[in-house]
Amino acid sequence: MPLKDAKTIDRFKQGASARIKVKKMKTENARNIALLAKPEIPGESKSTLMTEKEFDTYMADPEGGKNLTWNNYFTEVDKKSGKDYRGHWSKDRQKWEGLGEIKFNDGSLYQGMVKNKTFNGPGRMTHQNGDIFHG
Repeated sequence: MPLKDAKTIDRFKQGASARIKVKKMKTENARNIALLAKPEIPGESKSTLMTEKEFDTYMADPEGGKNLTWNNYFTEVDKKSGKDYRGHWSKDRQKWEGLGEIKFNDGSLYQGMVKNKTFNGPGRMTHQNGDIFHG
């Protein structure tokens, strides 16, 4: 095999490895949001936004995470209210929905399910003053 062909094959292999690593990282970021632990309150049971099984089902579902892409960077989605979003987007990048995080200009952060550009389903809101709503 000519050296040029060997170098080309090696470049393709490195690119494939990088794509696999990025895909795993994006899935792990979504998993971290799904498995956010509820703040511990004495006498209450611990819970997360989703169980591992629910997360795996969501990611495999064509109506869920399977047909969405993950944006790993906060993107301004509403200039007027100062919302930034990081998380799942539709493949055409027109809708931000699925698991994600919404940062508000007052410093509050929502982590959880989003649909039609608003909270939908399980989520966790951490207010600027430190108050946490999990539900």
